[in-house]
Amino acid sequence: LPDCRILITSPSFNQLTRVFYAELVKWYRRMPEQIQEKFRITRERVDYKATKKFNQFASLVTASVENKESLQGGHADNYVIFADEASGVSEEAFDILLGTLSTGKGGRFIQVSNPVRSSGRFFQVFQNDDNKWSKLHFSAHDSPNVNKEWIEEMRETYGEDSDLYR
Repeated sequence: LPDCRILITSPSFNQLTRVFYAELVKWYRRMPEQIQEKFRITRERVDYKATKKFNQFASLVTASVENKESLQGGHADNYVIFADEASGVSEEAFDILLGTLSTGKGGRFIQVSNPVRSSGRFFQVFQNDDNKWSKLHFSAHDSPNVNKEWIEEMRETYGEDSDLYR
């Protein structure tokens, strides 16, 4: 898409670099070489080099209120915010991020997280019955990446009715 920018964020620098960036690099290295050549990846940015006509990139920025200025000003016709571990993004940082979607045609805010908090904007999105957000739920039981013995250990440790198990 022309004029497409992505802000990849997480509530902590450690989560963004140690976890997200490591996964990004892992999957990048698994791509065929002819696809790898189209991207340049650093700890702060992913550039799409395949087109000279459009400036398309993703920036990795920590979602903290101390980092307000870095969260603002990322307007584009097709602007995407991807928040990893979104339940930990503070309400103030969330509101700043939401404000960046005020311009453009195709703004999206994708939040990915485990429901580990009973407060905050991520929690509120899943508590409201409105249609402002598309909500997807995935169970560890259905994931090929989750060890079934671990699920059973969590059930035994916390009980089926506990939020930690659910």
